[in-house]
Amino acid sequence: VTMLTDKFIGPKIFYPAYPAIPPGLYLTEIMLPHGLLLLTEFIVHNQAKFAFLQADKSVNTSVEHLIELYIQANNISADGVIYDLASVASVAEFQQGFNTSSNDKVFCQYVAIIEAIISLLAVAIKKLQKRLHKQAVEVFVAGGGARSDWLLQKLAAKVRLPLIKAKTDEAGALGVAITLAVSQNVYPDYEQAIAAMSPIDKIISHNN
Repeated sequence: VTMLTDKFIGPKIFYPAYPAIPPGLYLTEIMLPHGLLLLTEFIVHNQAKFAFLQADKSVNTSVEHLIELYIQANNISADGVIYDLASVASVAEFQQGFNTSSNDKVFCQYVAIIEAIISLLAVAIKKLQKRLHKQAVEVFVAGGGARSDWLLQKLAAKVRLPLIKAKTDEAGALGVAITLAVSQNVYPDYEQAIAAMSPIDKIISHNN
């Protein structure tokens, strides 16, 4: 989770901010201990239980999307399952995060992991706002998780802010392309390059 600032303020004492490519700007960033890779590991570990979702080979979509559709269609919640990210030493040991609940239903556990990650993101956003004395008015999202409207809607509702999704999920690659475009004089400055090369795909409202 990153906030852009014109002051050299790290996320906490002795943790420096990163200089941005445009001069005079800095990136204050909080790294989360674990993220959506936990879901990938969880799906692989429980692939036999999710296999029925992929029985129709004519359906060309990811297993993550099929899981989300099933959860929404059946109105599945965490149902008492609590996932504690702080107790997970590594992604391979994801099972350490589950509490002692007797609920071993994989879809409930899936929702519990999602909710834990979203809560961690929300806490990080609040910490950065407090650290920088800035109030966020919107959140830009990218990466694999940004491909899930279901996940984004849950995140927007949690942070109470609209989420802005660019058409390009790969933010790192897009940043490199923008930097090259400016350095090769395709655009005169970063503002124009960003405006031209980062079209918005959708805005996820927090009021839905």
